[in-house]
Amino acid sequence: MGSATLTGLDWRVVALAVLVGVLLIWGLVVLLRANRKDRASLEESLAHDRDDDEAGKPR
Repeated sequence: MGSATLTGLDWRVVALAVLVGVLLIWGLVVLLRANRKDRASLEESLAHDRDDDEAGKPR
């Protein structure tokens, strides 16, 4: 980039872009953590159902 481009840069736009980027990353982290908890719960439920099926218990 030339120095003319940097001097004409609106820093509010840069700050807004950085903020949006940080919020997107934060949202992705929250989503992935929730999915991990949901997956663990699902695997636990499936294991419990498998144990019940092996024991011959009706649902």
